Amino acid sequence: MDVNQPTATTAPQKAPLQGIGGWLIFPVIGLFYMLYQTLMMVLFDINQIKTVWHLVTNVNSDFYISGFSTAFYSLQAGHGILVLLLIWTFVAALKWQKKAKVLFIISMLLYSLMIIASRFVFPNFFGIEVKYGYMMTVVNSVFYCFIWIPYLLVSDRVKQTFIR
Repeated sequence: MDVNQPTATTAPQKAPLQGIGGWLIFPVIGLFYMLYQTLMMVLFDINQIKTVWHLVTNVNSDFYISGFSTAFYSLQAGHGILVLLLIWTFVAALKWQKKAKVLFIISMLLYSLMIIASRFVFPNFFGIEVKYGYMMTVVNSVFYCFIWIPYLLVSDRVKQTFIR
């Protein structure tokens, strides 16, 4: 072996990023949080409305509100769709499917929209007192979107995790 001849040294190869790890664990935990919050919103809404339901939906009542029941059922159907979407996203993430990235983004955006619709638009439309204490929930969900959507779009870990 010639001592003057350069030897080729190779840098150790990094193992490819696989699985849900690193920062990617936080959006997955966020799925559980969004699922829990959505279920709590549904239960809270139903619990709040059940005491006055017969008054606002009875045409002969002095407190009748036209379209209230349709809007309420539509809002609850939206919550149901969100719950199914969150579960579908979680299953897709566990299977490392490519569509999980898109489902994450759609789930986060729909979650934010449902909070705004159920906590501000619906009450405002029907003259119900808006509780501005929910504003932090909206701010948190929008902030969550601003952090994780760019991460999901540009992260190498995300690109190497959701490959199927």
